[in-house]
Amino acid sequence: MTNFTDGAPTTPSEYLDLGCDITPCIGKRPILANWQNNKTKDIDWTRRKNQPKPNIGLKMTGLRDIDCDNHFVKRFAGKYLLTPASTYGRKSNPNSHYIFSGETDYKIYTMPKDFDDYCKSFPHGNTLLEVRSGNTKQSIAPGSAIDGESVDWQHWVGFQKYVGDFKKDVGKIALSTALAILYPAKGSRDNYCYAIAGVLKNHTEWTANEIDIFVYNLAVFSGKEDRNSQDERISMGTKAYNDKTRNLGLPKLAEILKCSVSACAKLFEWVGIKDSASQFTDLRVYHTDPKYWIFKFRGHDITLMDTSLLLSYTKIKILILENTLQEPPELKPAEWKSIRMDLLRNVKEIETPQESSYYGMVGAQLTEWAHRYQQDDDGVHVITNNGIVKSEKYKGYIFKLEGLIMRLKRAQMTFEARKLTQYLRSQFDAEPIKITLEKKEFRVWKISYEAMEDNTNYRSDIGVKLNTERLDKNEKEHGYRFKVPEPY
Repeated sequence: MTNFTDGAPTTPSEYLDLGCDITPCIGKRPILANWQNNKTKDIDWTRRKNQPKPNIGLKMTGLRDIDCDNHFVKRFAGKYLLTPASTYGRKSNPNSHYIFSGETDYKIYTMPKDFDDYCKSFPHGNTLLEVRSGNTKQSIAPGSAIDGESVDWQHWVGFQKYVGDFKKDVGKIALSTALAILYPAKGSRDNYCYAIAGVLKNHTEWTANEIDIFVYNLAVFSGKEDRNSQDERISMGTKAYNDKTRNLGLPKLAEILKCSVSACAKLFEWVGIKDSASQFTDLRVYHTDPKYWIFKFRGHDITLMDTSLLLSYTKIKILILENTLQEPPELKPAEWKSIRMDLLRNVKEIETPQESSYYGMVGAQLTEWAHRYQQDDDGVHVITNNGIVKSEKYKGYIFKLEGLIMRLKRAQMTFEARKLTQYLRSQFDAEPIKITLEKKEFRVWKISYEAMEDNTNYRSDIGVKLNTERLDKNEKEHGYRFKVPEPY
């Protein structure tokens, strides 16, 4: 009978004879001070009084250990690890450690919080696997016991040098594990697998055959497909490369899983796909009139003074380039739509004083006009010359719309006439009326004394201040304070 553990170390001296770096532990905790840098001596392995026999902490000096925290990992390890590994574990979780020689970066593969509900029944929750390497990391090795269970070798081939791209292959295992856990119910599995193939085709250099194998393995080892359905998933990569009409990717995957695009993108980072979605964060909308928006791109504020810009990633890219001097990521319209929807789900709304908005500055011009230039008589000459009248007869301020427009143009302010009249109605309770002065009929706008007085704070508040600063700047830079406006 073949014994796959012949020659495997199980005592401190056997590990030391193999040149391993080990440290004594109680449970999983090293007991020596500065254990990362200390070499152990025989006395360190002597059983202390009233303490259990020390466990063997195998330091990952010159080694790398794939610690499988989720049992799905082991379904894919045999498919993507290209070099035989020495494996060990406990009876309740055999083959949970895969050991190779060489060192690599330490990394924990954990699914984002969006997927908490999928992982709540697993012993380690969202954590799938951990790669330990280097002298600051250690794993409890065979010859030890955890929670009353012995830790044993299941397969011993020594510490083999890994042949292949270790990081890429472990990434495939982690991604496959996550996607197997998320594998959907019947009805959306074909789109799910096709979307995965689309992501890999669009954002990696994987061949069609490599994607075919990846998606097929996922379908088989998810445990949720029958044989006939598995066979239907065998050529998803080839289809993704050949199909010029369907182009499913991260947005479709997020739609199927009912999660954010950025959560899906985090999983694909494990195989080297850069997460474009997470570069866009912290969307804020300022309730001025008109509204403006600010979001962060890689930590830089990007300001949109027109809401319609949110709908055009082409224009967003220009703003990113101008403000950050960085190359923005290439995104398809569907991808930008999904990112925008994610941002809007968590948008921060910021209320602002009316006088600090652009139309608040319009109000400042109007109230200043009324209080500085109004005439107290109801003379026809004032109205015909586009002035403003404080009328006792009509119990309010009356003016022609053309008069206000001329004043705004002299202040170099642009606006939509439709929005201007709506603003007059909503903010000043203004109403268009017909009046007769000296037997002549005029169409004018009327604002009551009370409504105008309620808005007099505009005269000395932020709107006027900002407008004055702008005119001062014009005078300093261009030699004129007011510019004759272009014809509208």
